[in-house]
Amino acid sequence: MKVCTISLFRNPAIILMIILLSGNTIAQTGLSINGKSFSVQTSGIDTTSQIMGTNDYYLSTYKLYGTDLRLALHNIIKNHTVVSYASLWTYFQTTDKKANGKVWDMYSDIPDGTPPYEFTFITKQCGNYSGEGDCYNREHSWPKSWFSDATNSPYSDLFHLYPTDGKVNGQRSNYPYGNVSNPTWTSLNGSKLGTNTFPGYGGIAFEPIDAYKGDLARSSMYMSVRYYTEDAAWSTSEGTNKSDLLPWYANLLYSWSIQDTVSQKEIDRNNAIYTIQKNRNPFIDHPEFAAEIWETTMAPSVISVKEMNLTSILIDFSRYLDSTVTVDKQNFIFDNSIGNPTSIQWGVNGDVSKIVITVPLATGTTYAIQLKNLKSINNVAMNDTIITFKSGDVPVELTSFTAKVIENKIKLNWHTATEKNNKGFSVERKLNTNWTEIAFVNGKGTTTEKGNYFYIDVPKQKGNIIYRLKQIDYDGKFTYSKEIEVAFGSTVAKFELLQNYPNPFNPSTEISWQLAVGSHATLKVYDVLGNEVAELVNSWMEAGTYTVTFNASSLSSGIYFYKLSAGDKSLMKKLILIR
Repeated sequence: MKVCTISLFRNPAIILMIILLSGNTIAQTGLSINGKSFSVQTSGIDTTSQIMGTNDYYLSTYKLYGTDLRLALHNIIKNHTVVSYASLWTYFQTTDKKANGKVWDMYSDIPDGTPPYEFTFITKQCGNYSGEGDCYNREHSWPKSWFSDATNSPYSDLFHLYPTDGKVNGQRSNYPYGNVSNPTWTSLNGSKLGTNTFPGYGGIAFEPIDAYKGDLARSSMYMSVRYYTEDAAWSTSEGTNKSDLLPWYANLLYSWSIQDTVSQKEIDRNNAIYTIQKNRNPFIDHPEFAAEIWETTMAPSVISVKEMNLTSILIDFSRYLDSTVTVDKQNFIFDNSIGNPTSIQWGVNGDVSKIVITVPLATGTTYAIQLKNLKSINNVAMNDTIITFKSGDVPVELTSFTAKVIENKIKLNWHTATEKNNKGFSVERKLNTNWTEIAFVNGKGTTTEKGNYFYIDVPKQKGNIIYRLKQIDYDGKFTYSKEIEVAFGSTVAKFELLQNYPNPFNPSTEISWQLAVGSHATLKVYDVLGNEVAELVNSWMEAGTYTVTFNASSLSSGIYFYKLSAGDKSLMKKLILIR
């Protein structure tokens, strides 16, 4: 779940989505585009190498776009092995199982949090239900009324079928997905039903939580491609015309796919279904396919710059690039007296949205690269762009630090976006006036993978307890996190939103709050005109104390407001960004 992120889809030219180069170790870099800085990180997931021996699975598609690409992908993934609808109960135990053995239900799960309930396989199959948590069923994320025939392959196609709570599935009904600002009904994990606010459709829609929007978007994209040309008997809906995505729906799903990028859960599920159905979801293996089919008027943009070694870098773009201008060394100009690169390779493993530039680099040096005259494979011009990055720059970036009371214990969770030279974290607790180290949690050294850490404390003393993390490098250098306070042994006294720190800030600040009771909470940032510029939290949260980091790298200097809403209560405070 992306608890503390800034949506960059306000500017579609900036898309932070990373696909690793198969077989290479790639370092994360700090990235600046036209003077604006972004923390660019890899997910640690090599999708190419996880195609289970099918590295050439998409070889015929890498230079196609629009309907040609859609048809080519259709021809690759059609004729899959059709399984029975009844067999899905068994297959879900392979495709949708959590680490704890429970059903992975995206309509009740709360990533990095405590779900309101969990289902046990087989014993909790629907059945009848009256409320949430009664049972799980087999939901067609592309509703079956949209394809009508209950005997053909889409009826049991695992790529759009998920185990979901029966009650929530019933509420979703056959409504399209959408963005819902004022829900008429909200599930226990924060999924919402109500009037759609995404441009192009004003009817009823269903909005899952942010953590699973990309999963469901890529499932719908799969359906649109898999059953292309096989949809004569299909019907229309508010979001589709047979297997075609209506323009507003395609735009929505694409925005979700950018907001919630491919997760390890999806990759594992894709591989599991491949062993069952013998086909794959192309939009999990290659997220850039979505732009080449549904966003063909969008100009290319830089997704990431990654240092492969001291003689070459990989640049990933959001679109396929025209070969003629891309291999022209005059269109790439480096500073630091380098000038034009030595050579340019158009395409990586056939994927022409990626290029490899051969150029001499020095460790720990900041470079600026001017990109000129580039265009997509269908001749949409890219704006001339200046990219800056620092070779080998991988800081320890702590993105969240939270505490939660669970019975007679306190669970601390923290997450990192990147780590450099990180020996680990000293977990420190303060009762009264003294700080004490209560545990040491090993770090991951230097990595671009997201880090997820936790520690469970069992204090012997009741009262308000304060925690902090001391991040320690291998060379002995250290930094402290923000302190968080937990009311232990008693109910949190009040609903409170604290002033961000530091304030003013540039470009990051921490926001803390506490909830007296468990509720669905949102934390959003607005500009002075009342426009929402970031959503930091949107999920069910237990009573406790929380902190998130707000990175405003994409925003301009000025006054902003952050608003916490939980249940029927809300609080707002002002923050100041100085660039």
